[in-house]
Amino acid sequence: VSEDELADAARLAVLTEGVLLETAAAAGLAALRRDIRDGTRRRPDEVVLVASSTGLKSLGSKINEGITAHQVDDVAGLAAMAQQQSEVSRR
Repeated sequence: VSEDELADAARLAVLTEGVLLETAAAAGLAALRRDIRDGTRRRPDEVVLVASSTGLKSLGSKINEGITAHQVDDVAGLAAMAQQQSEVSRR
């Protein structure tokens, strides 16, 4: 996978799961996203990705853009955030 795909996967994990992946763990997610996009793997397939270390050591490479955290105060805000995350993960 490319450096851009790694950065996109790491960003997606933060935005949708709240998990900061290291580059090696982001590679699995990036490859999965590419397989889904290319039709190699279907969306309904169950997949487990293992991330056993923090992404703090990877922050200086390609993942240098700020990530906005959203504060949710009510159920409507939570529903809106879940919808946004769902749309991001479909890309």
